[in-house]
Amino acid sequence: MQLPALLALTAVLASFATQAAVTDTHRCYVEPGFDYVANDIGNATSSTTDGCCAKCEATSGCKAYSWSDTNGGTCWLKSDTQTKFGVKSAEPISSTILRRLVPPMGLLTALLLVATTGSCAFAALEECVVELGFDYVGNDLSSLLAVDAFECCHHCQKFAAAGCRAYSWTDYQGGTCWLKTGRGTIAVNTNAQSGTISTFRFAETCVLEHGIDYEGGDIAHIQAGDAGDCCSICEQIPGCRAFTFTTNRGEGGTCWLKSAKGKMVLDPAAVSSQPYEEEPTCGLEQGVEYVGNDVGSTRAGDANECCALCEAFGGCRAFSWSAYKGGTCWFKNRKDEVRWEEGIYSGQVLANPVAPSCALELSVVYTGSNVGNASSVNAYGCCSICMKTAGCGAFSWTDLNGGTCYLKSAKGDAQPLGQFVSSVI
Repeated sequence: MQLPALLALTAVLASFATQAAVTDTHRCYVEPGFDYVANDIGNATSSTTDGCCAKCEATSGCKAYSWSDTNGGTCWLKSDTQTKFGVKSAEPISSTILRRLVPPMGLLTALLLVATTGSCAFAALEECVVELGFDYVGNDLSSLLAVDAFECCHHCQKFAAAGCRAYSWTDYQGGTCWLKTGRGTIAVNTNAQSGTISTFRFAETCVLEHGIDYEGGDIAHIQAGDAGDCCSICEQIPGCRAFTFTTNRGEGGTCWLKSAKGKMVLDPAAVSSQPYEEEPTCGLEQGVEYVGNDVGSTRAGDANECCALCEAFGGCRAFSWSAYKGGTCWFKNRKDEVRWEEGIYSGQVLANPVAPSCALELSVVYTGSNVGNASSVNAYGCCSICMKTAGCGAFSWTDLNGGTCYLKSAKGDAQPLGQFVSSVI
């Protein structure tokens, strides 16, 4: 990787505490949820926390700042950080590179682990980025004792020739590394810490979906030459689970890094992918709910029972389990949007159908070929409804009467019409 790319990557990592898009190369350790009380030496206008870093660096005596949305966004410049109390704050670090442990996405916190200077910092940044609160399920190669996750990183490097590409660490037996051949399914586990040897690309798992945009879930963006570059960039960013690549006239291309795949939307100018393989092994994701796409449900006292039940249920590819009524498996026809939800367990039995299945066409209506209609508060709900309806192969949705799916036997003619959203199953 060339030096400019490393600098850009470092800027992305430094912005994760706020989950904001990268706007400059200033590196500030941000503490969301805290205000540095008193010690004010001035203030400046900025619509985001990112802008405060440069303003503080340019102000004599400024060692920190707090940001609030007062008057459209204000940086409160500080000479010290002795007292903390509730907003978004940071200490500017203008000449160092930061390496962080990053907890699960959605928790706006980060731990500053190492601050160092010079070219050695880039190597450390690439090789040992650890994710707190995640377990890489399956693909075990071997296990050995280690005091922490960073020791696992070095063990994995030593066993690279034997196939080690990733690892998870737990406090089992005083600390154990579980060395792995790949990441596989990623599960939320507060007792685990995981990482990869990022000098190895998992390019074979980065299957590009041309003409598809993954909606929402943005955690950062960075310039890149092509969609293939986004794959390796996302692999090295803690919390990055997917990306969409777009091109801008005269400005090259941009990787939009995402915390989850989210909903798919048809966009001929976009290319999207997930840089890790979602192996449908029925490995449970703890504290994760698969949103929507319901095709049925059944009672089960334990989440582990849902795997076999889903396999036996026609059209089920994934499931979420909750304690509702003593335990319920909620069957899904695909895994798409996910969200953190305590007490929920989810798993995938079969891989999703290939795109563009259920990718939405905005402001388009499919004419003719009607086989019925059904209520749905949003267009994505029509996907599940259509899959459960005999003879349905496509749909058009409008917000008429609170939301209506017009089910179709086939796509037919597609016409532009602003209030409609359509898709092929």
